[in-house]
Amino acid sequence: MSPKRNDRNRRSFGPKKTYAINTGTIKMTQQKKNDAGGIPSINRFSGEYRFLSNFYEAEFEYEGIVYSTSEHAYQERKTNDPETREWIRSAETAMECAIRGRSKRTKNVMRKDWFDVKGEVMRPIVREKFRQNPELARKLIETGDATLIEGNYWHDNYFGVCTCKKCHSSGQALNMLGNILMNIRESMKEFTPEE
Repeated sequence: MSPKRNDRNRRSFGPKKTYAINTGTIKMTQQKKNDAGGIPSINRFSGEYRFLSNFYEAEFEYEGIVYSTSEHAYQERKTNDPETREWIRSAETAMECAIRGRSKRTKNVMRKDWFDVKGEVMRPIVREKFRQNPELARKLIETGDATLIEGNYWHDNYFGVCTCKKCHSSGQALNMLGNILMNIRESMKEFTPEE
């Protein structure tokens, strides 16, 4: 059975190569202010590091559906309501998808366990983005041992580290997306194509 495709997936991709990734448990750490200790860090997923962002367009298949961004796959999983999932998934851009995922319509049918499982939902989505996009996997590996920090200004201290004065002064953030990416990077050290 071929995967469902979003109507908005217009780009053509050549034959897909996939890469083996160890799916072991991801260790979560807490980021604290000024804890880098000399280890280089990437503090924003923009510019040459935009590919680390969930908003970066990188087509991949997950659970039988082809997504243009990992944000689409993630936001859709906030609900089990089929109509709302399709509405979220059909958003033209990752930003529009994120807005729909935070909308009143979605909140009215949100999974009751969402806040307990959202980190575990994100992990396999991001893993598949990199497993199915070898060029992105190579770029992730090339970040070396750099600490990956999803720096932001929109108060997301769960998946990232907000750098606004209010949030940054607290000195604590989970940086869950950064940790997920670093663990995926570690698991890809062998970087060999699956046959």
